[in-house]
Amino acid sequence: MKGLKTMAKKKETEPKGTDKKNEKINGEKTDNVEIEVEKEVSEAESLASQLKDVNDRLLRTLAEYDNFRKRSQKEKEAAYSDSKALVLAELLPVMDNFERAAENKNASPEDYMKGIDMIYNQFSEVFKKLGVESFGEKGDSFDPNLHNAVMHEDDENDEFYLEDLIGFRVRIGTLKGEITDYYDSEANPLFEVEIGGKRILVPAVEEFIAGIDFEGRTVKMVLPEGLIEL
Repeated sequence: MKGLKTMAKKKETEPKGTDKKNEKINGEKTDNVEIEVEKEVSEAESLASQLKDVNDRLLRTLAEYDNFRKRSQKEKEAAYSDSKALVLAELLPVMDNFERAAENKNASPEDYMKGIDMIYNQFSEVFKKLGVESFGEKGDSFDPNLHNAVMHEDDENDEFYLEDLIGFRVRIGTLKGEITDYYDSEANPLFEVEIGGKRILVPAVEEFIAGIDFEGRTVKMVLPEGLIEL
């Protein structure tokens, strides 16, 4: 009988130890869950902070580009007006001589041709003064490095979307990188370009694209000084 009582006592004491062990395990599980939750919350906060930084950078870039575009437009208009006035000032004396020749009804054919030659030479001097020179011969092949096209034949194969340039290598002056993304916007479309491990936003406008080599998957861009900073 005594042996039975002893065994009964052992059976009564065993669950107590098990409860403590279960409590310890449950406590460890709770701690692990809390750690995981805190880790996920920290990662979420970090991602939210990074997203806010990218959004702020994007907004600043858009604002800077918009100001740059407006300033460039004003400078372009001013330069156009000044250049037009300069050219007209040089051409007006030539026009005056044309009018004098037209009014001289009594001039002999020889004198008339002599006057035309003088006006032609005057025209040539004006062009030379403005930096305009003739070169090449009729029938020469078109060279985009030397010539300006006066007519373009549309080709359906020439059409492309700006997002098609994602993955293209890009050259901006002496800098080399890669177009990693494209942000579509009617007002200010942007390329995301990775250069030297840094990602910058570049306006995706025709004025800044100097050339595209589709076979070599390369884009050459010419940007105003100070538009981007590395």
